Amino acid sequence: MTKTRFGLILLGVLACGFYVGCGSDTPAPTAPPVSNVRDYQATASVGDFITITVDADSQTIDYTNVTNGETGTVSYTVGVDGAYEITTPGSHMIKAYEIPGLALVADMDNTGPTQNTTSLVTAILKAPITQATLQNKNFNYMQWRTNSGGMETGSVAIDGTGNVVHRGYWPYGDLMAAMNQGGGGGGSGSPFNGGTFDASLFTPDPTGTYLTLTESGSGGTDTIFGTEGGCFVVDMANGSMVGVPQAASTAFDTAFAGTYRALAFNKPDATTGNNNLETGTGRVDSYTLTLTAGGGLTVVDGNGATAVSTTIVPVADAAYLQGAGQLGDPCPGLFTYRVLPAGGNTMRQDVFLSFLDGGAILFCSFSYDTAQASGSMQYSYFYGVALKQ
Repeated sequence: MTKTRFGLILLGVLACGFYVGCGSDTPAPTAPPVSNVRDYQATASVGDFITITVDADSQTIDYTNVTNGETGTVSYTVGVDGAYEITTPGSHMIKAYEIPGLALVADMDNTGPTQNTTSLVTAILKAPITQATLQNKNFNYMQWRTNSGGMETGSVAIDGTGNVVHRGYWPYGDLMAAMNQGGGGGGSGSPFNGGTFDASLFTPDPTGTYLTLTESGSGGTDTIFGTEGGCFVVDMANGSMVGVPQAASTAFDTAFAGTYRALAFNKPDATTGNNNLETGTGRVDSYTLTLTAGGGLTVVDGNGATAVSTTIVPVADAAYLQGAGQLGDPCPGLFTYRVLPAGGNTMRQDVFLSFLDGGAILFCSFSYDTAQASGSMQYSYFYGVALKQ
């Protein structure tokens, strides 16, 4: 992981004056009527910045991958489950779900620098963004990529003077420690990491809809965009980050109970080698999620098989994530469940979920076989977006 870049990205995002409301207790502004032509800005988990336009009248989707130059227009029909089923032969956009005027998630296979990589594309409605200071606000974040364990989650806060503090959990660090490889946290032997940064400026794009930052060292460009509801997305050279304002309470909000359709990037049996190059083949899978008012979670895969049946708990109540040297933030609005080896099961898994007002869930998972040979460092992960039906 590159902690300096991570902190600078968080810092620049928090210097943007968004209205807080997505997942928070501050009322969001009244939303205008949803247009039949909707413009989105998106990030692919391989690190591509993409613009997307959905035309509901003609049932077409235009997209431009700003990073690798790929463009296209596809036609779609709406399936019985609400999915946008792409009808254009040979299309590089495979399938999508949308909450019109809020978010869109898609399966695309033309992403990455060589225009041949499958990845998950997460899009939010295009909105103005400025460099006005956002102070005294707290966020939960998820970072998604295709190396170094695939995911990270945690919190970020900015105080009244512009100082930024972030704290994260990187489960790949647990695997490193278990396999005698040193652990995460910048070599501290811990999967927990964090830091404090001073204010910094990003460059506003002339369109006024996103900011950019040139990464020190790599020369890559990070792109930051957000919604008037307060959520933000960062498209980075090696993946994506999504931030959601923290909720007013750590308790599960029953308003989020219901049925969701999800797309998830899934990479089993991966390893990370030299220069952060990751082995393994990723794919995007469809799921149906059902949440009860008590936080009961059921996940059914595309074949109709039940993959998960559990109850999520607030991160604030997970003792293994709280306390000295750990997250140090209750992360209200962030939920989790953990599966530990027991009986004939040798797998360990951590799953996290965060909720967005308007009907969306961000989720991510990391797992590994505790019985693998010391030093083998094989793991699996998935992450995605679920939209309420």
